[in-house]
Amino acid sequence: MANRLVELDGGASIDPERTIPTEARIEARLADLVEMARIKTLDDIGDGRAAIDRTRRWLAAKSGRSGDTAG
Repeated sequence: MANRLVELDGGASIDPERTIPTEARIEARLADLVEMARIKTLDDIGDGRAAIDRTRRWLAAKSGRSGDTAG
């Protein structure tokens, strides 16, 4: 349907081979999503030592352990 709309608008049709989800394309899209999540997380918690401490406390709370251990 999208291909037909492009053709009606005067554009070149899309090669159907480019729309088949290959393993490489899936990995590339997944990497894009992970990168965006990483950027959002860094915006939310910051970076540096304080972010590491907050993340360690959050992980410890999730696992039911104390966050004061080094490691």
